[in-house]
Amino acid sequence: ATDGAALRAAVGFIAGRGNRALTLVADQSARSAAAAEVVRAAAAAGSVAVQAPGAGSGPVVVVAGWEEAASILYDIAAGRLTAEGVYLAPWLLSAPLLEVPAGQLLVLPFSPADALPRRYLDALGAALAGADPTASGYASWLAAQGIEGPEGASGTRLYAPATVNADLFANAGAGGHDHGRPAVSTDWLPGGRLTAVTGGLG
Repeated sequence: ATDGAALRAAVGFIAGRGNRALTLVADQSARSAAAAEVVRAAAAAGSVAVQAPGAGSGPVVVVAGWEEAASILYDIAAGRLTAEGVYLAPWLLSAPLLEVPAGQLLVLPFSPADALPRRYLDALGAALAGADPTASGYASWLAAQGIEGPEGASGTRLYAPATVNADLFANAGAGGHDHGRPAVSTDWLPGGRLTAVTGGLG
């Protein structure tokens, strides 16, 4: 429900900017199929057409899993696919995806700088040094604490990765992972940060 609300807010933002079409990237998983239906319904409500990858320009909304998301991001970064902004589903919060220079925005129902996400980062760093934090890991950690959902005081906003090392794209393979990334303290985006680029999206 939280992810669905975030996706509806992202599509509402796209419609509010006057876009009349968006490209939807999904896969065969149950989560992606359900999310795609949410996006299609929200797009229809905003009079925004939904098209397949390669069918036209405009914003790209990605509700697939990591593998398909990485493939699309690398296609956009390499100029093989045209996109006027790439909107990633909340579960795609993962440093290897955010490090691809593709102009992506991440819709999140919490701020990565909020107290609970920071507690998750501390716990992950203590338990598994060097591991990349992810939205799925955060959700599992919340469940283990008996906390129902990732909503935070900051509400749903769009976040952009700031300070991305372009060398990562040159050195990383099409799978989207750079195993040579230097070890740093646990953070959502080592060497950079996620910056809110909108106010709260209702």
